[in-house]
Order: sequence, then structure tokens, then C-alpha cells
Amino acid sequence: QRLGPENVMAFVAEPVVGATAGAVPPVDGYFKRIREICDANGILLILDEVMCGMGRTGTLFACEQDGVTADILAIAKGLGAGYQPIGAMLCSGKIYEAIENGSGFFQHGHTYIGHPTACAASLAVLRKLTGGLVDQVNPLGNMLDGALRDAFGQHPHIGDIRGRGLFRGMEIVEDRDTKAPFDPKRGVNKALKKAAFEAGLACYPMGGTIDGVRGDHILLAPPFIMTEAQIGEVVDKLAVAFKKEL
Repeated sequence: QRLGPENVMAFVAEPVVGATAGAVPPVDGYFKRIREICDANGILLILDEVMCGMGRTGTLFACEQDGVTADILAIAKGLGAGYQPIGAMLCSGKIYEAIENGSGFFQHGHTYIGHPTACAASLAVLRKLTGGLVDQVNPLGNMLDGALRDAFGQHPHIGDIRGRGLFRGMEIVEDRDTKAPFDPKRGVNKALKKAAFEAGLACYPMGGTIDGVRGDHILLAPPFIMTEAQIGEVVDKLAVAFKKEL
């Protein structure tokens, strides 16, 4: 049975896809068009910014760069900056008012909701982020992107270098020209993670990039306070890992 707009409650997406695809930004205008379709048909736009939000891609909310706002926005990870686990859901005034003027009751919660230590930690993080820290992300991200492309842009096993801000992904392929992936049995992404860690670099590997089984990539998400010298360190340690495993 074909579904029409009246059968769709919400459209859910990551503004910059994280772990499953490896820091993939949308094509220009994609989310503006999605927002238009949602608005025309009474569909909620729900954005998952658990990985790409909180300044990681160069603006406090990743969707800002696409010129849209969400009806519901999920944030976490960077909200606590690793100091304290915390997650949050933000919603538009329209949704808030619908609850307020309806039952007035939003039944949702878990054991540690409103945890005072977590809230205090995230408040301190937000003050730093909005106090100028996020402004460093795009300049550093552009330098990191340039350094990665200079070092690995012609590497025979690097199929793509992509991302925004300090959220960068590198696709690992067996053949750079055809983008053919390595045999999943090789576990390339896991081997690269181990080799990079031995070289002194923590990266985020993932397999199944293409279809859930085939395809390898690694994610890089360095601290917002990294220096230009540390960009070179990242590249050098990746080079050691690539030389060992690719």
C-alpha cells in the first residue's frame, strides 16, 4: 500500500550523518526542501544532533548551516562534553503550546531525569560553547580538512574525505578509482582503530558504511581547543596507521 503525506507523522534525520555513514553532510538545499514538504503536509521535522550538534560542525546546532529549524531536536554527547552523560530534547513553541493547552501533561522520564550534577555540567559547557569556543571550530576544521586532503587525497585506499567543522570522516576503499570496498572479513576499520591507537590517536571506526555489511570508514572528532600543531599530529599518526594496515 502506497503511503501519502496524511500517513506520515514525522521525518527524522541527522543533519550530518554520524557513525553509520561517516560525517556525511547533505547536498545544498536538501533540508530546506524537506522543511517545505513537512510544512505543506503537517509533518514534524525531527533532527538527531546527538553526534553533530553542540558546536561540532561549526554552529551550536548543525541545522543552522542548512537554514532550517526543527520541530523537535535531540542533543546529547557534546552537551556534557564528556564530563557528564546527559541528553535533552528541544521542541518548538508550537509543540509546547499544544501540550500546554491540551492535557498539560507530558509523561516522559527516566530514573536520572533532571540530574542536578549533569545539568550543572552541561550548563558550564554551554557557557563555554556560547562564549566563543564554537567560533574556533570552523577555522580549525578547515585546516584539518586541508591537512587530510594534502596528506591522503591521492592515497590509493582513501575513497572520500568529508564532513563539517571538527567532524570529519574518511572512507576506506580497496580501489580509489572504483570506490570498491574491502572484503568485510578483513575488518579494516577495526584494524585501523587499533593501529591508530597504538600510534597515540583515538578515532571512531565503523563498518557497513555502504549497505550494512560492506564499507569502512573512520571518524575524527577532535576537541574544540586543539591547536594547529595538533592537526599535524593527527595526520602523522593516521599516516602511521595507514602504512601499517592499508
